[in-house]
Amino acid sequence: MLTNKELTLAGWASVLSALVTLPQLVFSILLETTWERTTMLTILEEILMFIYLALFLFIYQKLKKLLNQHANFHDADLYISLIIWTNVAMILLSGISMIVTSIEGIVGVLMLITFFPLGIVIIVFGFKLLKCAESFSGRLKPFAYLNIATGVCLATVILFMFSFITGIVSDIFLAIIFFSEIDREKIEKDGYGVSG
Repeated sequence: MLTNKELTLAGWASVLSALVTLPQLVFSILLETTWERTTMLTILEEILMFIYLALFLFIYQKLKKLLNQHANFHDADLYISLIIWTNVAMILLSGISMIVTSIEGIVGVLMLITFFPLGIVIIVFGFKLLKCAESFSGRLKPFAYLNIATGVCLATVILFMFSFITGIVSDIFLAIIFFSEIDREKIEKDGYGVSG
């Protein structure tokens, strides 16, 4: 079972992920539109991307563990793994293209092509979550619907920018799920019981 410490760390990692996502988006837009790309700004953008990736990996591993251990739910395992590995590949490719600028165009096209299948995987992940018997105090459904919305934004490509907004809200819901499990564990430990 996830410990209260792990749940707390996952909750705060989710909050931090939401907080990192918006500046990362604004920073990327400014670099592409108005700011001159310098080595220092490129390094800063890479640092933000890798911070986000580290948070994402940690959060989604804990989510998988939470679903597996607290809800005995394994239907989303494959989709969590696909989402994790696709994000890792995309961020690594993006980081490499910042260093080796001659492949930046090719990587950009690969990223756009990857949005569609990644979006589909995230949509299916959201629908799988809707089948979980454990509702996590009614918070899993909104999280699932936010994932479906994020997947639609990615799959349509033209709505890509909105996926950042749905992703931020999704991170907040996930933080609430992790934090509420701490309270639930305390209640169950004290013998009062609680219904999911």
